[in-house]
Amino acid sequence: MKDKEMAGSLLIVFGAVALCVALAWFIRSRVAEQYVVRLSDIPQVYEQLKAEGSNQSFAVFMFSDHGKLGEAGQVNLQFSIENGTVGLDWVLIGPVNVRDEQRIFDFLKARGSMPTRLEANGVGYLRTEKGDLVQLCQHIIKGLYGVKATEDIDLVPEGFSWKS
Repeated sequence: MKDKEMAGSLLIVFGAVALCVALAWFIRSRVAEQYVVRLSDIPQVYEQLKAEGSNQSFAVFMFSDHGKLGEAGQVNLQFSIENGTVGLDWVLIGPVNVRDEQRIFDFLKARGSMPTRLEANGVGYLRTEKGDLVQLCQHIIKGLYGVKATEDIDLVPEGFSWKS
């Protein structure tokens, strides 16, 4: 009788371990990898996205508006591939991105980049595929939001592997 109880206990333990491993794998597969980059890494991010990505691949940069903490200071800017073309997107999620839509539109338009207002999955965004997208991205981050060359920028790559 004790052998059956011990076998049953081992089965429960192995089942619990298998469940934990499966759960950990599931959670990890659903959580995007996040990295820290600097302004000087942006050209490399762009090139890796362009070389390895496909439609719906993107690289999101997250940084603060002149060092402001919390959601009220969080800014997002991304490169993405749509219809086989890399573009620079200003996604209208988050207070700063929504607040500064016109500012970014005017900035891009003044540089001949002619942004277009689009919508996907119920979310609006500005997109440009014209001009030096890397330089535009760096200037927005540094020039408009005060991020210094030595400051960390969070990067979330999707659809390609970031290799620093």
